[in-house]
Amino acid sequence: MSVTLTFKSGRLSCGLFARVRSLSQGALLGVALCSTVPMLALAQGTSRTAPAPQLAGRTSIATTTYASPEAAYDLGYGALRRGHPEIAIQAFEYAAKHDNLLAQFYLARIFSDNTAPYTNHGRAFELYQHIVTENADIDVDDDPLAPFVAKAMVALATYLRQGIPNSGVVPDMEQAVNWLRNAANGLRNEDAQFEYAKILLRGEGVAPNKSEALRSLHDLAQRGYAIAQAFLADLYWRGTHVKRDHTQAQLLIDMAVLNAPSSDRTWIEDTYKHLLWRWRRGAQTGPRRGCRLAQQVCAPARGQSCP
Repeated sequence: MSVTLTFKSGRLSCGLFARVRSLSQGALLGVALCSTVPMLALAQGTSRTAPAPQLAGRTSIATTTYASPEAAYDLGYGALRRGHPEIAIQAFEYAAKHDNLLAQFYLARIFSDNTAPYTNHGRAFELYQHIVTENADIDVDDDPLAPFVAKAMVALATYLRQGIPNSGVVPDMEQAVNWLRNAANGLRNEDAQFEYAKILLRGEGVAPNKSEALRSLHDLAQRGYAIAQAFLADLYWRGTHVKRDHTQAQLLIDMAVLNAPSSDRTWIEDTYKHLLWRWRRGAQTGPRRGCRLAQQVCAPARGQSCP
C-alpha cells in the first residue's frame, strides 16, 4: 500500500535527525523537519493555527501554522520518524481534529506507548474508539486505510479486555470479542485472527470452539505468522489441546524463529531456548525415555538411534 501526501513549503532551515523505524505499513512520504518553526507557504494566503500541546514535564513548543490537515500530518509523520514526538504530537493533534485518520492512528500509538514520556491510555482509547466507530464499514479490498482501522480495532479490543485504571474504561469482554471478530473476519487482520483464536480455544467471553481455534492457528502458521507458530509449538510440546508431538513442536519453533519480526523475536527465541532446555532435561531422565525424546527432536539429523 502506498500513500503519498504533499504540502507546500517555503524556505526551511533544517537540521539532521536520527532515523527511527517507521511505524507505517507501506510507503508514506517522510518530510524534513526544521530546527526552527517552518515557514509554510499557505495556499491563497490563508492560514490555520494549531494550539501547542501542553505536555507534562515539557516546554510548550511554538505555535505552528499548517497549509492543511494533510500538511500537518505530513509534518508530524516526518517528525515521528526522526525521533521528535513532541513536534509530531502538535501536528497530529491539528490533523486529527480535522478527521485525518492516519494522524488519529499515530497519535493513539504515541499515547499508548508505555516506554515514552507521553503515555496517556485514556486518550489513546478515545482515539482508537473514534477510528473504529467512524470506519467500521470500511472496505478492506478498496480502501488502503483499512489495515489501520483493523489495527485500531485490535488495540481497542486489548483495552476493553483489560480496562484502564482511573479512566472510566472498565473491562468489557463482549465488546472486545466483537471488535476482534470484525478485524479478524471482516478486515482479515492476522493479529486479530490470532487473538480471536486464543479466545475461542480458552472460551473467554464466548463458548469454546477448539476445532475452529486450531484450524485458524494452523492456517496462520502455514502463512508464516511467527506468533502462531511459536504458540502452536508450545501446545504440541505440552500436549495441550492437541496430541503431544515433539517433532512437530520443534519444526514449528524453528520456523517461528526464522519468521519472527523484530518486535516479537525476543520472546520467540526464549520459547525456543525453553523447549530446547526441556528436551535436554528429558534426555537425562532415563536411558530409553531420554533417547526416545532425543530421536523425536534431534536424532534424525544426527544419525543417532536408541540401543
